[in-house]
Amino acid sequence: MNLDDIIREKFPHMRTIDLANELGLTYGSVCYKAHRMGLKKSKEYLASETSGRHNLIEAGKAYRFIKDHTPHNKGAKMPEHVYHRVKPTMFKKGNKPHNTQPVGTINFRADKDNRTYAYVKIKDSDWRLMHRVVWEQYNGPIPPGHIVRFKDGNTLHQ
Repeated sequence: MNLDDIIREKFPHMRTIDLANELGLTYGSVCYKAHRMGLKKSKEYLASETSGRHNLIEAGKAYRFIKDHTPHNKGAKMPEHVYHRVKPTMFKKGNKPHNTQPVGTINFRADKDNRTYAYVKIKDSDWRLMHRVVWEQYNGPIPPGHIVRFKDGNTLHQ
């Protein structure tokens, strides 16, 4: 029996670390080989005590919030001495991070095929593709089911 056959036979039914020790391999190498072969742990193994999953499910159960639980300090005001200590680090209303870009900023981003597109900031949390914004300025809204394409294939041309 070769190594792959042993892993194929034993991986779904035993702890990975135990299998690694038995074969004289590292945990990571057994995981990698199992992943490469498309192996998963069996439902029976995952349901067993050996898998250790029961400990994760039960751990801390007594300390979890129960549905509709009201915290003991709900609605309580922060003590004055605590408020003055934490005030310098509080978020102020309307405060924006130091790296906030102004409206009109143009940003270049690559898509999953590594084509670069220009995005323009319209308002806070609203970035749109520049070529679509330019089209809409000159031609009105893009009709449903239509797209704006680049005639020459250059995604940076407006």
